[in-house]
Parts: sequence; structure tokens; C-alpha cells
Amino acid sequence: MILAWLALASAEMPDDAFEEATPELVEAQKAWLDYTTAASSKVWDVLLADLRGVELKNDQTYALSAAMVVDPTGKLIEVRLDPPSGNADLDARFIKAFKAVGEFGVPPAAYMQSTGEGVFRIGFTLDQRLPPEAVVRIPPKDEP
Repeated sequence: MILAWLALASAEMPDDAFEEATPELVEAQKAWLDYTTAASSKVWDVLLADLRGVELKNDQTYALSAAMVVDPTGKLIEVRLDPPSGNADLDARFIKAFKAVGEFGVPPAAYMQSTGEGVFRIGFTLDQRLPPEAVVRIPPKDEP
């Protein structure tokens, strides 16, 4: 089984943040990439721990995409699936993982809206490449 994650390259930057490509814009984009990579890693770790012992059919590739809204301190305000994966249980676990992390660190200032919120889009893909008839079981942590 291959489980993979990726962070989608998307965030909502205020329209007037930068007029042209500048070193400041490059730094802001690097800060965004660092921020979303760290956030997605935290959520992925919680999601994988929650999926231990859960059976998923291998003929499925699940794509989950969420808009994560944080305040200026990085505290999660809201997470919404956009779109959902099509698996209600997995969707619920995904939202639960975001809420379990709760704090994502101070977001890059260039991506904060006038409302005081930052919106970051993060996506995950669970890609399971085994025969369709197979079922994978992720063993609980106490099993070898």
C-alpha cells in the first residue's frame, strides 16, 4: 500500500499584497510553502494515527482537500472540505485531524486577510496501489 500526501499550492492572498514580483513576494511565497508543509505534516501524522486498524479498499484513491482558516496566532478557526472525498468516514477523520492539531503556528503576514484570518488550502491523497480485491489493514501501534 502506498499512502501519500501533498499540499496543494493555494492560499488566499489579499489582492493588493504585491503589485509585481519582488524579493518580498518571493519571501512571502517561501513562507507560505514552509507554513503549509508544516501544517499538512501535522495533520497527516494525526490522520495516519487515527487510521491505524481501519480497513480501506485498495481499489480507491481518496483525495481530500480542505480550506483551513486560521487567526493571526495560527489557531484553527474553521476547516471545510472543498470538495469532500466521497467517503464520509474518511472526511470526518480528516476534519477531526485538523481540529486535533488546532494550532498551526503564526501564519505568513502576507497571506492574512483584512478580516484577520488566513485561508490556506491543503490537500491529501491516499493512493493505494494493490489489486482491487485486496483490503489493507493498517495494524494498531502495538502490533509489529
